[in-house]
Amino acid sequence: MDTYRTPLRYPGGKRSLYKLICEILRSNGIADGYYVEAFAGGAGLGIELLLQEYVHHVYLNDADPHIFSFWQSVLNQTDAFVKKIESIPLTVEEWRKQREIYQNPRAYSTLDVGFSAFFLNRCNRSGILRGRPIGGLDQTGKWKIGARFNRKNLIARVEMISFYRERITVEGSDALVFLKSIVERLDKAKTLLYLDPPYYVMGRELYLNNYTPSDHLKLSQFIKSLPFMWVLSYDNVAKIREMYSDLKSLEVGFYYRANERKEGKELMFFSDRLAVPAMWESAPLSTRPSRSRCLKETIASPEGPKLAGDAVT
Repeated sequence: MDTYRTPLRYPGGKRSLYKLICEILRSNGIADGYYVEAFAGGAGLGIELLLQEYVHHVYLNDADPHIFSFWQSVLNQTDAFVKKIESIPLTVEEWRKQREIYQNPRAYSTLDVGFSAFFLNRCNRSGILRGRPIGGLDQTGKWKIGARFNRKNLIARVEMISFYRERITVEGSDALVFLKSIVERLDKAKTLLYLDPPYYVMGRELYLNNYTPSDHLKLSQFIKSLPFMWVLSYDNVAKIREMYSDLKSLEVGFYYRANERKEGKELMFFSDRLAVPAMWESAPLSTRPSRSRCLKETIASPEGPKLAGDAVT
C-alpha cells in the first residue's frame, strides 16, 4: 500500500499492520464481516480494510471527544468540513484560534471541535494535538506550519471516507463501555476486534485519555473475557508482557521519530479463539525476529514530509 487514506496523522497508527490483518481475516473466515476498533484514533487500518473491501462494516470508537467530533463531522457534515479545509489560513494566528477551540470544546459545535483536532493534527509536530506547530511559533524551522496540509489530498481523503458513511459507525464511549455494547450487538463468528490501547509507558505524552497502571490491568482482565476473535497491540514493556504472558504473541518491529530515527519493538497478542496465519506463527517471543513491515506511523516525523501520501505541496 503506497498511500494513506485516513486524514489524521496519529501517534501509534497501525495501518502498517494491514497485510497481517488481511491474512487473519482470511484465515479465520471473517472477511466481509465486521471490524471493530475500541481505540480508533486515526483509524488508518480500519479505513484501509473498508476501502479495500476486506470488511463489510467498521465500528470506530474513541473516548477523546475531539477525535470523536472529528469522525462525526467527516461523516455527517462533510461539505462543511471540506469548505473549512479549502479556506482555513495556515498561519500561527489561526493555529492559536484552533488551539483555543481544542482547549474549550464545550463552548463550540461538534464541527468546530472536530475540525480543530484535524487542524492541530495536520499542523503540529508529530501530529500531537497538544504539541507545537511545525516550524515553531516563530516559523523559523526548515518546514512551516502547512507542510502536512495538502488541501487537495486531504479533501479527497475526507470525501472518499464520507462515501462509505453507511458502512461506518462512530461512537465516543469509554472503551470498556463500548466493548460491552459490541458483545450484545455483533455476530461473534463474523467479527474481528482490534485493540490498540494507549502505550503503557508513553501514553501520557501522546494521548489525552491516558491509562493508569490499574486501568491497563482492568482492561487486560476484560479483554481476556471477550467472546470474540481479537488482536491487541502494545508497547513492549515488562508489565504488559506479564499481563498477557498466557497468550499467543508476536514481536513487531517499527521505526519512530522524535529528534532522530530509531527502531523499536511492539507486542501483539491474539485471543485463543483466533487462528494466527502459519507465516506469522512462531518461536518464543524472546527469540522471534520481527516479521512485519516497519510501523512507520508509530511516532511520525516531527517535521517535514516523511510518509507516503503526506508530502509537502
